[in-house]
Amino acid sequence: MRRRGRKRKAGQRQRDGRLVKAWVSVAQVAATMPHRKGLAHPADQRAESELGRMVLRGELEEEEGLAGEQYRREWRRYVVTLSAPRDLGKVAGGKSRCNECAVASREFFCLCEARKRAWDEAREVLCDTGTTRVVDRLVLQDQNIEQALHWILKLGLSMLARHYGLVGKKRMSHDETVARARARD
Repeated sequence: MRRRGRKRKAGQRQRDGRLVKAWVSVAQVAATMPHRKGLAHPADQRAESELGRMVLRGELEEEEGLAGEQYRREWRRYVVTLSAPRDLGKVAGGKSRCNECAVASREFFCLCEARKRAWDEAREVLCDTGTTRVVDRLVLQDQNIEQALHWILKLGLSMLARHYGLVGKKRMSHDETVARARARD
């Protein structure tokens, strides 16, 4: 006797009659994504950004990648202070202390001021080396950097790594840092 309606799809079924779905690993799905092709570890979360892909390909050191990620975090924190300071420092009663930041006597800790200060310090490190545009293009805008500009990028990220305390205590002069960045190219 034939069943009425549409034919059933072929395949193994569960006890309730539904088809058993094939299990697909995250690594298999990640390997099919176009921006992750050619990487040794396509399932690595760092492959989502151009900065992370450069670290995975070995074009940047691990510390330089971490410094770039921290720089991006500082930028996002700073942007939050520009658009919604009232959400940062709520106190009891629903009133925010950050609304009076400009006129307050600074007797309390202000989160938006701390975030602005951290962003300004990181920005100053990049401005001192003249690498701001290249680092911003890679880290904040997630754009590719030409091979000729890689030494500038490495210089800026290594200075940020030193600023954030991600590298050893040995202090190098600016000229030594430039020479090392060019030698890695």
